[in-house]
Amino acid sequence: MTQPDASHGTTAIKVRNVSKGFGASKVLDDVSLDIAKGESFALIGRSGAGKSVILKCILGLLSPDSGTITVDGKTPSLTNIAGGARIGMLFQAGALFDSMTVFRNVAFQLLRGPNRLPVEQAREIASQKLQRVGLEPSVLDLYPSELSGGMQKRASLARAIATDPDILFFDEPTTGLDPIRAASINRLINGIVRESGNTAITITHDMSSVRAIASRVAFLDSCRIAWIGPADGLDQAEQPELRRFVSGLPDDCVE
Repeated sequence: MTQPDASHGTTAIKVRNVSKGFGASKVLDDVSLDIAKGESFALIGRSGAGKSVILKCILGLLSPDSGTITVDGKTPSLTNIAGGARIGMLFQAGALFDSMTVFRNVAFQLLRGPNRLPVEQAREIASQKLQRVGLEPSVLDLYPSELSGGMQKRASLARAIATDPDILFFDEPTTGLDPIRAASINRLINGIVRESGNTAITITHDMSSVRAIASRVAFLDSCRIAWIGPADGLDQAEQPELRRFVSGLPDDCVE
């Protein structure tokens, strides 16, 4: 088993010997990794490799069958999402609420809970976050259906950073975007992570996203972490499965 790399400073997320299955199907088998505070980390692997399952376990939406997970020293659960850490999430499909204006979407967490903000203050923060992702305040009162796909993704990113979270999760951030818009989103995410110093975890099939966003990468294969290392070491990795994945080569291709 590839051991977690603990040489990157204070650990924000610790996964130890985690296994998870559904019925007779095992999805994760004895997975361990450390993600340091302030690190931009990517999980890659084929569809069905278990990337989303790890993410859901870290968030507390699923419980491991065995092993432990801590986020800032606390165990995540449904009642204590991500161990109580302040988190921001960019979902794969954006997941904007169609019945809400862009303002209400971006300010969703700001307007709820015991620490909810007055509407005008929340609106000002939403406006600032939209401008940070390249959208004008004029979109505040529009509905998601009135935005292009790229604008919807930007609005979703603004929602993810609205509360100035400690940890950011990006689930396939460029899905559904053409290469130009995808590159734009990658640049935005990279800039936001660098400016804020947030811990960031990205799940993606898009190698351009990995190269643009991540400093370190873990490759999931056959229910386990088959490789972990710096993003700039992907092209030098010797594992045949990883080489095929990074290059987009089919299994029956002889190199």
